[in-house]
Amino acid sequence: MTRTLLSTAVLGLELALRPDGPAVARSLLAGLAADTTTLLQLAARTRAEPGDLPQLAADVLSDAAMSAWAAADDPDHGTDGTDDAGAGRASCCADARTTALGPNRAAVLQVLGSVTDPGTRSARVPQDPSAWTAALHEACWAASLSGRLRSSAGAQLLGVLAFRSAGLGRREVLAGTWSVLSGALQGAVVGDLLSTGSLALLQAPRGARR
Repeated sequence: MTRTLLSTAVLGLELALRPDGPAVARSLLAGLAADTTTLLQLAARTRAEPGDLPQLAADVLSDAAMSAWAAADDPDHGTDGTDDAGAGRASCCADARTTALGPNRAAVLQVLGSVTDPGTRSARVPQDPSAWTAALHEACWAASLSGRLRSSAGAQLLGVLAFRSAGLGRREVLAGTWSVLSGALQGAVVGDLLSTGSLALLQAPRGARR
């Protein structure tokens, strides 16, 4: 699980920082929508134990990200890696409509919609992050055990699009704003499975309401 958390965090940070991050995120979202059995097929092929699925999910996303980055770096590729804020917001909404986000879809969309709130830029992980980290760990396990890995991945990728279309970038990533958004999205996906305390911890930095 530690490897999974690290892989997911690195992928999200990279996408939030890269100029072509939105294009990569959309490529990954398209892959998630097009193939709903990838993880199951991969698990069967490798005879993976249930506990290995989170890492397999991270590996699938990482491989897809590398392929998308290679395409984006190709001078013949059809995108220049830029993302106008207005067009980005419209595209994010369109992507959200076609992304499977699980039974807590409304909660996930609420978090995505809050990215443009004034308080988002000042949102930070608590000074003592131990309890927040434990809550995130619980949320990641909940996604694994409940079969919501794909919904979780979709929410995180939509988060990248919302983050970038709101005009947030390197400064906010380094300040921890992306971590707060990522945690809130993870909590929203499995909010019905978390303890009240854990869900509150994941929402608290951005002033969210249950």
